Amino acid sequence: MAKYERLFIETHHGYNGKEMLLGKSLGNTTEYDQEASICAFIQLLLLDEGKRCEYLPKTKRQWEKPCIWAKDLQVALKCSFAAGQCFIQGTYQPLIGDAFPRWNWRAQGSPVFVLNRSMSLQSPEVTAKDLVRSFLFLL
Repeated sequence: MAKYERLFIETHHGYNGKEMLLGKSLGNTTEYDQEASICAFIQLLLLDEGKRCEYLPKTKRQWEKPCIWAKDLQVALKCSFAAGQCFIQGTYQPLIGDAFPRWNWRAQGSPVFVLNRSMSLQSPEVTAKDLVRSFLFLL
C-alpha cells in the first residue's frame, strides 16, 4: 500500500517574488541550475514508474500551487556546493526517515533535501536516479 499518493517537489533557490536567486556558482553552473535539472529528472523518472509527481519550478512564470491533500508529500531540493554531507533539513518524519535511512535530520519545518557538493555536481540524471529509488518507497 502506498504511503503517499503524490509527490510535490520544488527547488530551494529560484524566484522569490522580487528577484531570481541562483545560489552559488561553480564555473557556469549555479546551485539553482542543478536543482532544477535534478527535480525535472525526478519528475520524469517517477512518471515513467506510473507514480504521481509534480515539479513546481520557482521561476517568474510560476503558476499557483495545486491544493495539497493529506496523502501528498511536499519536499524541496537544495544543492549546496559548500555542504560536506547530505542531510534533510526539517522536522523528522518517520516515513521519510525509513526511505532515507542514511540521511541525518536537522532543524525544523517541512523537509528540504540538502545535497552535498559531490552529489550536487555529479550528473543530474545520476543524482535523480539515486533519489528516485527512495521516493518510490514512499509512493
